[in-house]
Amino acid sequence: MNSKCIRSLLVLAFLGALFQVSLPAHAEDCIGEGILDPGEQCDNGSMNSDSVPDACRTDCRVPWCGDGVIDTGVHSYPTSSALTWGPEVCDDAHLNSDFLPNACRDDCTLPFCGDGIIDDGIGYGEQCDEGAANSDALGATCSTRCIIPFCGNGVLEVGEMCDDGNTSDADGCTSQCRYNVCGDGYVWASIEMCEYESPWDRGTCRYDCGQNVSICGNGTVDLGESCDAGEERNNDEVDNPCRSDCQPQRCGDGIVDAGEACDRQQGCAPDCNWITPR
Repeated sequence: MNSKCIRSLLVLAFLGALFQVSLPAHAEDCIGEGILDPGEQCDNGSMNSDSVPDACRTDCRVPWCGDGVIDTGVHSYPTSSALTWGPEVCDDAHLNSDFLPNACRDDCTLPFCGDGIIDDGIGYGEQCDEGAANSDALGATCSTRCIIPFCGNGVLEVGEMCDDGNTSDADGCTSQCRYNVCGDGYVWASIEMCEYESPWDRGTCRYDCGQNVSICGNGTVDLGESCDAGEERNNDEVDNPCRSDCQPQRCGDGIVDAGEACDRQQGCAPDCNWITPR
């Protein structure tokens, strides 16, 4: 019996005593001569190896999950029966565990969200894992992505319109995970010029939050304004080029200017001409 087989048998004997794993019936007869003897699962002669994927092991056993080698399940040598193994994604030998975080599992598969173990290592980043109880339903305590549900975690969850991963009220998604819209009281920086004082009171803010009318009339065309001729020259008189809201004379401003037959009166068409009955 060669020295490699002796070492393998000693290791197997130790593991057998430690984990109550039984040896093949004739493992002590494995000499690696390339002949499949009774009690051997395989024997590929000098190609037997304890480190090469899918190789017949030096104790004449086929690879198995837990031998520390990542096997694919593909082989070309004969075995004593229809023994199969793999494909394995990982194999850390005695470190495989169905209980330890981030460990290769006992079936040689990687940890995954939903296995009931909180794997928080690099590449996993789980915050929770309740196994089959993971849910995206309202009121759940762990999502199907293994993230604790809350507004601001960057994951769109039930009951949220948006979630951009922060708690700012100055961007397109508020700290309540609702879309930032005109009238909600939160000024969307660079998009809105102002906001309502309350849902029922615009204050000095234009209806579309596109202009703060309190500064209209200072003679400077500010953001949201199309014109500003100054407080005295901005007015709503007929044909005045700049209205009191710092917007230009136009059809739809409610003032009948030259070239208009009407403006926003009942029966007036969108082009500021009277609707003609057919």
